[in-house]
Amino acid sequence: MGARKPKPIPYEEQIWPIYDNPLDMSRRLAFADWLDANGHRQRADWVRLCCGDCQYTRDLRISFTNVDWTTVTCYCSDPLWHPQQNLAAIQPDWWQTPPDESGYQRVHFGRIMIGELGDPRWLYEGDWLTRAWREGWLELLSLHPKDEEQFNRIADIREECQAIPFLLDTTRTRCEQPPEKPYRRVLPFEGLHGLILCPSELALKALRNFAKTAPNLRYLQLLSLQKRPSSIRILEQLPQLAHLRSLLIGTSHPDDDSMKYVTATKQVEYLGLYGKRLTNRGLEGIPEMSSLRYLSIDVPGVSRAAIERLRQNCPSLTIQVEWDMRRRIGPA
Repeated sequence: MGARKPKPIPYEEQIWPIYDNPLDMSRRLAFADWLDANGHRQRADWVRLCCGDCQYTRDLRISFTNVDWTTVTCYCSDPLWHPQQNLAAIQPDWWQTPPDESGYQRVHFGRIMIGELGDPRWLYEGDWLTRAWREGWLELLSLHPKDEEQFNRIADIREECQAIPFLLDTTRTRCEQPPEKPYRRVLPFEGLHGLILCPSELALKALRNFAKTAPNLRYLQLLSLQKRPSSIRILEQLPQLAHLRSLLIGTSHPDDDSMKYVTATKQVEYLGLYGKRLTNRGLEGIPEMSSLRYLSIDVPGVSRAAIERLRQNCPSLTIQVEWDMRRRIGPA
């Protein structure tokens, strides 16, 4: 007999309020990866497009009829849209009847987030981005600079694209220690709405600068926070980010002592905690976060009883216990 198919995760347990936040890229990417395997193809609110040459696209060659969010990203050698192709092709009308070779049929997309398409030279042409923004079909620009040259391209479009909200993901920069100059050239950039950083002395300096020069910074994701001085000093900067609304933290920090810097961000509405060193004591300051509406948590050291106490103390707070944690402590 064939292997039994795994039972799909209930739809209601997977669509979380954090999707209301368009800058939460990590959750959306995770949802897209989960989408096809679980079979909720017609109920998707987000999907990631890629070129027709990679396994990811072959797995998602299905018809979506009500997709609301779209991101265009490709890391393959043969992107669907070559930089020399006419950029006017990427229009809302074009999405209705994409080329047959793309593998999609009758796809209707709403808002579009532009990411990286292989060779991203056209991505940094300010005139085109400004037009897309003005016409209302580009709502978020997601940038993943790989080296100093691409950092400089971002700086070059600063004047043309000042108002366009964008997410800057510096974790994919190929240099282990990119020079300070690219960060400095990007500043000041009022369009910066989201930032993804790994801890380092350079990232710490950049975060200090962004706190002063990026008044619209709403989303911050801190990855791979280890037990090191730079991680603690980055957490110490959090209360200075007065406009921050979404904060995601992992993996080893915060611990119970450094959680005081997280709970001091009283304006944060969405909080994701994925720290390995956090215990029940670290959650005691959560009720002090007066604006917090949604908490996503996957922390091995936190008990089910602590989650229940938090629900009782904060009845208006939506708490999403991640799947791996639910398997450890049971429904909570």
